[in-house]
Amino acid sequence: MLGLLISLILGMHYGDYSFLFNTISELGSIHFTPFPEAINLTFIITSLLLGSFYYVFFRKIHYSVTDSEFHKRLSKFGFIMFVVSNISFFFVGIFSVDVSYIIHISFAATVFISLLLGEIIFGYLIIKFNIFNKIIGFSMIFLHLFVCVLIPIFPAATSILEWCMFFVLIIWGIPVSIIIRK
Repeated sequence: MLGLLISLILGMHYGDYSFLFNTISELGSIHFTPFPEAINLTFIITSLLLGSFYYVFFRKIHYSVTDSEFHKRLSKFGFIMFVVSNISFFFVGIFSVDVSYIIHISFAATVFISLLLGEIIFGYLIIKFNIFNKIIGFSMIFLHLFVCVLIPIFPAATSILEWCMFFVLIIWGIPVSIIIRK
């Protein structure tokens, strides 16, 4: 979060960045901020830190699933989706938009698609097995999905919707991280 905040301040005050018109990835471009390495390093470091969060989150979900082998396998698939998202997030930082736009966009799309699938699966399991508050499960399923549905409807608002996806992660991520630390 600190790296993102630093990147935003640098981009908005010393560069040509606007969160209304630019994607989060463009914080990693010399065209919009004087220090694009800040967000690129943030992507890399965050992905390394998220690995342990996803693992602990998976263990909590997996061991709470008790009724069928299908749901155990589903939890494993959800975890795999989070791992794919996390590895892709690492490479989003390595291949910034200035290094290779095509590779960057490919990894960024993989981040969002696999994250969405992982959220839907874990959200479903949270609701079905009453693992955490059901509001967390519903927010994991419907908030991100809602934002994804809006992107093709309002393509001009893609940058704002990308920021909305980021805030959706915060909405369920912070409460889950607090709960699993107990």
